[in-house]
Amino acid sequence: MDPGILVPFIIAGAILFFATIWSLIILLIAKLGGWRKVAAAKPFNEMNAGALVESARRNSVTFGFTTSYSGVITVSVFENGVRLRPALLFRPFHPPIFLERDDLKKGKFGGNESMGFYSFNNLEGKMVTIAGKGAALMHRFAESRNAYF
Repeated sequence: MDPGILVPFIIAGAILFFATIWSLIILLIAKLGGWRKVAAAKPFNEMNAGALVESARRNSVTFGFTTSYSGVITVSVFENGVRLRPALLFRPFHPPIFLERDDLKKGKFGGNESMGFYSFNNLEGKMVTIAGKGAALMHRFAESRNAYF
């Protein structure tokens, strides 16, 4: 048997193996970290979100002390709330989270417009901290009285 025939099967097997391991890791992170529970309680619905006002990519989010999404979260401010969505490779098992103004009112902001942080308690009482430009957007949205800040 020609060993060259096996090369495509070995490559396909390696890709399938990597995709399976990646999916299991992403699923564990989503479940154990609390993302899925928050997303189930605060799902994003484009019909209720209103128009997109502003977005900031490459933000970091930390759930408590266990789970950190470093530089892979996009914070998008809509008229009626804020959507947190991971980068493409992390989207499996991570539906977008939609936080309304009331969810963010009790949060604490620190830093400045370019590199701030915004912390608040999620549904489980875990501290959620957003770091990056998106934190300043969330803070401005939470403090504004109208849809467009």
